[in-house]
Amino acid sequence: MLRLEESNLYPQAEEAGRRALAINRACPGPCTRGARDGNAGPIRDGAAWLRLHQPVWADGNGFACHLWWHKALFRLEALDAAGVLRLVDAHLSGDALQITLQRVDAAAMLWRLHLLGEDVSMRCAEVLQLGPRR
Repeated sequence: MLRLEESNLYPQAEEAGRRALAINRACPGPCTRGARDGNAGPIRDGAAWLRLHQPVWADGNGFACHLWWHKALFRLEALDAAGVLRLVDAHLSGDALQITLQRVDAAAMLWRLHLLGEDVSMRCAEVLQLGPRR
């Protein structure tokens, strides 16, 4: 699925993601496909896709942080900084950041908020304190 996306074959990637979810609805990876569709198209499409599948991906897997990042990105596109900060505080900080890629997602969202003029200095300091984990 990811290779299809990277090859600009979005309709095929979406179909592969839908097939994967039909086989195993508990697999969070294919949810990214629908979320990215929304990033390329109307905000409501990707946000609706994530809401539809949220009971499956929201907790209990290492990929949830990235899907929460996508959800925050939709809020950011709607210029809902308060909503983004709520998602950051609940799902993109502290113990939720177990691996480097999760910390990268958090830092990327904080940078976007900073560019919009939000004071995220304390949250950035918290992410920096986590440092690399081995």
